[in-house]
Amino acid sequence: MRKILICLFTLSISIQIYSQQSKGMSYQAVVRDGNNELIVEGSVGIKIDIKIENMVVYSETHTELTNENGLLTIEIGSGTVLDGSFADIDWSAPQHFLMVSIDPEGGSNYTIEAE
Repeated sequence: MRKILICLFTLSISIQIYSQQSKGMSYQAVVRDGNNELIVEGSVGIKIDIKIENMVVYSETHTELTNENGLLTIEIGSGTVLDGSFADIDWSAPQHFLMVSIDPEGGSNYTIEAE
């Protein structure tokens, strides 16, 4: 009985540790159109590039819906990969840059919004 309890306890801890590991990072933005109007409950195309110095080491896209406040939430690292591997990013490098491009129409005609 004691061996079964130890195995169950070990399995429980392993599941909790595994479930806490994140394979990405959260990103939120309030999206506005060219007239500075919120894009409410609309489809938005998003392209994420992670750069080290001037070199893109990871790139992905998402298509997400904004909420009633124009807010969208994505997990960087879980989109459609265009280039690189999120798991292989060298996070020990001194500086990383995040470039976010959007298409407010929900497609892939991206414009740079933030860098």
